[in-house]
Amino acid sequence: MPIAAREYKSKKYESIGEDGISLRIAHKSTRSHPLMHFDEKLGYERELGYSRNQKSIFVDEWKGRPTVDPIWMEEGGIIVEAENQTLQKFLEITPDNGVVFRLVDLAAIAEEEVNVMLRDNELMNQALELDIDQIQMIAKVILPRGSEKLSAKELKRDFYLKVAESPLSFQAAMKDPQIELHSLVTNFITAKLITFRNSKKEAWMNTTERKNKLVVFENLSVNKVGVISDFLISPEGTDDMKALEVCFNDLDE
Repeated sequence: MPIAAREYKSKKYESIGEDGISLRIAHKSTRSHPLMHFDEKLGYERELGYSRNQKSIFVDEWKGRPTVDPIWMEEGGIIVEAENQTLQKFLEITPDNGVVFRLVDLAAIAEEEVNVMLRDNELMNQALELDIDQIQMIAKVILPRGSEKLSAKELKRDFYLKVAESPLSFQAAMKDPQIELHSLVTNFITAKLITFRNSKKEAWMNTTERKNKLVVFENLSVNKVGVISDFLISPEGTDDMKALEVCFNDLDE
């Protein structure tokens, strides 16, 4: 069976605790900062060093006059190309690895970025499914003051832009107990467990066991979901709320 060729990759390193600044990595051993590595095969410590005209990172294997250049991490990081295996090997075993700098796991970063994109996409899909009453309520939390004066189309535009810009703010707002309650009541209405009568001036229970009136709206411009929600969490509406939750959960089964 043929031996698979080794895959060489570019690697990124970043400074530890020195974000955004240029950092010089020790590339040769000194009395104040020795760069030594214990060679388990040979059984003794060997001096480390990096020179761009040498193939080895061990000083005792160097041939001729070394070309020793400093290793700089510009703005807190450095990318070492796949072709520079000598520098990658040096950075891997120098004592400063894990102390002064560290290897960046590019695959893990890519995976995290994909997860963030999927999360943000899911949050946007949730935002697109909200009705105008729900948007108006959440907008009070995530949009600047004055958004209540916008038209419905303007509000939707600004709301979706805000979700795209700051999805975590939207996610946090969605976890607000009051908003969660409004979302649940909207689900009751969508599932026709709550219906409207008398030209939508009244909200009624519409479960198998209950057909009672819930609330009467003072005018048609009120937030109906908000009014129903307030009633269902009041002492008078507790039993209706429990019945709605049972029926709604049965629909999911």
